[in-house]
Amino acid sequence: MGIAGPLQVRLKSPRKQEAVVKSWCLPAFVHPFQSISITSIAGKDLVTVRRSIAEMLAIQDGDEVEFDFVELGETVVLVVKVTDNPFSDVVIHDWLKLGLAESVRMDATAYELTLRSGKKVYLNSQEMWVGYKILNLRSTGCLYIGGAIKDKKDSPTGGYGFRITLNSQGGDEFVRGYGYGGKSCTDTEMEYNALMEGLIWAARLDFSHLKVHGSSDVVIRQMQSWFGARDQQVVNKVKSIISERFHEGTNITFHKVSPEKNQIAALLADSGIESKETLISCNWKNINRQLEIEDLFALSAGSRRSNLWQVVLWCIMSGAFD
Repeated sequence: MGIAGPLQVRLKSPRKQEAVVKSWCLPAFVHPFQSISITSIAGKDLVTVRRSIAEMLAIQDGDEVEFDFVELGETVVLVVKVTDNPFSDVVIHDWLKLGLAESVRMDATAYELTLRSGKKVYLNSQEMWVGYKILNLRSTGCLYIGGAIKDKKDSPTGGYGFRITLNSQGGDEFVRGYGYGGKSCTDTEMEYNALMEGLIWAARLDFSHLKVHGSSDVVIRQMQSWFGARDQQVVNKVKSIISERFHEGTNITFHKVSPEKNQIAALLADSGIESKETLISCNWKNINRQLEIEDLFALSAGSRRSNLWQVVLWCIMSGAFD
């Protein structure tokens, strides 16, 4: 039946005067109906938002939040639950119960939702969802991080950017994003923001080796040594992300690169300052190729991922047996 797929959604702050960013646009992981296997990980709340995102948007438990669905051209208001679930950013669970969809059709690879407006939504099978993955550590990924500050003397405002590629700067790109860091920031703080948000997304891609590239001497040295940081609390946050989200077999290394080799991350950081919002986008074709979704159904002898137990496990996690 397929694991539910992503829809690009923009969350708008219900308290714009208190929020650091006015909006946060990213893939929301959605499922058309309630599934026991999903609630066991994501909880029973139908709409959840990662706490760090909620804090930047000044969202509190029980708030009514405006969601713009980019591909659909529709806006809905939903009551949200703020969670510490390390696997998900935004989950919209059970579109039927929420009244967003009138009906759901299913086949072997996708869901088809008919919305109240009459529009049809197709959710293709997508494995990088709510932390459910059948781990097969593979490949070397590169995370490029950048931070920027403008108006340093008067009223400094900061932004951060990151991108995740396969093997090298010129490899297939999986994810890119930028964010606004607010006022009274430093370059180092912004590069740490890029690092933490980039690690959250990189953890979902099953890399056996992740190379983190940055242009900040301070950040890279502190990550290489894990001590001597001016703000040990930030370093501890990075360590927590790594220990909670990455498989213990993943090798993560930190590398200093020249600004010339980190131009895209720097430009993304500038975009965060100019837009005063956060935007995360994914190349799902490259992501699904990396996670080898099609191999789950290839029951050929000798395939490390292709065995009956893994297919049964995938069906359980997708809700096929609920």
